Amino acid sequence: MVAKKTNKPGAGRPKAPVQALKKRGSPYYKARQKKAPKPPKQAAKPQVTKRNFSNDRLRRIMRTGLPGYDPWRDRGKCKVDYDAARAAIRFFHTELVHVKGELAGQPFKLTRWQLAIVANLFGWKRPDRTRRYRECWIFVPKKNGKTTLAAGLILLLLFHDQEPMAELWGAGATYKQASYVFAHARSMVLQNPVLASRCRVFKGQAKSIQLTEDFSTYAVIGADSDPTEGSNTSGYVVDEVHTQRNRDLIESLVERRRPVSRVDQLFAVTQSQAGHRVSRDAGHDRRP
Repeated sequence: MVAKKTNKPGAGRPKAPVQALKKRGSPYYKARQKKAPKPPKQAAKPQVTKRNFSNDRLRRIMRTGLPGYDPWRDRGKCKVDYDAARAAIRFFHTELVHVKGELAGQPFKLTRWQLAIVANLFGWKRPDRTRRYRECWIFVPKKNGKTTLAAGLILLLLFHDQEPMAELWGAGATYKQASYVFAHARSMVLQNPVLASRCRVFKGQAKSIQLTEDFSTYAVIGADSDPTEGSNTSGYVVDEVHTQRNRDLIESLVERRRPVSRVDQLFAVTQSQAGHRVSRDAGHDRRP
């Protein structure tokens, strides 16, 4: 059997080892190396500083971001702590990410109406340095990120309020309804290694997030099973408030507020004008 001849240069020669190519400085050395795949680019975290969130800009957002309401109109002796407002916004922009939909994995950059709510809630202070606003009712149409915002607010109270053994509740007409906010909050925590290292997350029928440093807890409750008897409520979120059949659960949370607390705020969220009418007819609407 006769071997066929070939005109290819170097045919039949063994390939030079990689180390030999490297020693000779051959340009083929780099070509022989396996290129590691580049990691996917992640969106840069929005910075929150006095440069891009100046006092003047925050004042405009706080004053014009909530149509029909001017917080300066009846402020009395209350003043704005712009550093506190920036700190709250910074928590959303740098610590939290979206966990659902096309924005999943991207930093939670607040929209203008969300900025107005967060800045007003956490920026205004009474003369004794406690918060001016103790209750907040948010009415927005469906698919505008109300559940995501509610999850971010409860996590802000849990991780940044520094109230020892704070008791925070996520409430709904049913336990399943209240679990929607918890699902978002849980995913936000697990995608942030720093936050995840500071707490324990419990699933199952006793959904909760507990800080390991001071045992502050955010737990889920429903109007069908109210376990708040004997508790001292520090803060709470009531999602889809218009689905509540009556005010029993909300009144239960209000009655169990801590006598002295910097966190006693209510975030009640509904989804549409129809929901607003139902909520008002059921006696939930407490707006002045």
